[in-house]
Amino acid sequence: MKIYERKTHACMPGIALPPGWDWRHWLRICLRFQSVYIEYMEMKGRLLRLALIIFAATATAEATTTNDSTDLSWPSVPLSPPAASIPTLPSADLPSVPAPASGEPTNIATHSAGSTENSPTNSTNSTAVGNYSLDDNHQLEPGDNISFQILEDKNDPLNDNKGPLNLTVTDSSEVDVPYLGRVSVAGKTCKELAANLKAALEKDYYYQATVIVGLNSINQVRGQAFVSGMVHAQGSVDILFNRDLTAGEAILRMGGLDDFADEKQVKVIRNRGAGTNEEIMVVNMEDVLDKGEIDKDVVLQPGDFIIVPAKVLNF
Repeated sequence: MKIYERKTHACMPGIALPPGWDWRHWLRICLRFQSVYIEYMEMKGRLLRLALIIFAATATAEATTTNDSTDLSWPSVPLSPPAASIPTLPSADLPSVPAPASGEPTNIATHSAGSTENSPTNSTNSTAVGNYSLDDNHQLEPGDNISFQILEDKNDPLNDNKGPLNLTVTDSSEVDVPYLGRVSVAGKTCKELAANLKAALEKDYYYQATVIVGLNSINQVRGQAFVSGMVHAQGSVDILFNRDLTAGEAILRMGGLDDFADEKQVKVIRNRGAGTNEEIMVVNMEDVLDKGEIDKDVVLQPGDFIIVPAKVLNF
């Protein structure tokens, strides 16, 4: 028998190695052992998860079986008491209403089939239709917002839109009315518009149409004038319906005249329309603003241009 000499490695002193072995052999053995251990732990986890799944399935099956075997029927309860248990109320004589004497007024409204009698309603600035009052003063203008409603539509089960419809007057003084399309409202009040719509609807669409046109809001701005040139702030100025705006007021709203403005040669340019010449008006703002001669000022209209020129300096 051959006796091997005891050999050690420099990296692992005191550990005897078999012939031809070095540290690489030990490293391969350690790595292999580690991989085997990892596979063992993964297999153990799979088995544990499988056991939990089987346990949960078994518990669910037992619960289902228990619920199926339980009687959950409700006891029958009578929906109405027996007739014998309902007490009979004694009949009482209703007091009679005395008839009004001849010539005495009465508040009882009499309604017959196909006719209705309503008491007259006194109004000064509005006209009453049922429980609604129609404005009879303001003539509708572009930008006004009105409400439109046909009272007979409330009793129509096929009509989903039973509430009032908000309409806005367009720039061409028209509103888009259901069934009728675009309708002109220029120069008309809510009362006049309601009467016209009632006649048009009863002509082709309704046997009787009670039209309610309410005024929601009034557009305050009639148009704009534009200021440019030697002023502190150039831009547009709103012209309201209920108040006149002059060229001097428009300049003051834009911050006033600049130091180099020619106050005596302020121009107001007004376009009369297609195919017509422009109208140019010269205003002496020195007389208007400094001397207070407001009768020389010009009342603006929507679309007017105010041009403030600069002074001509002679050296």
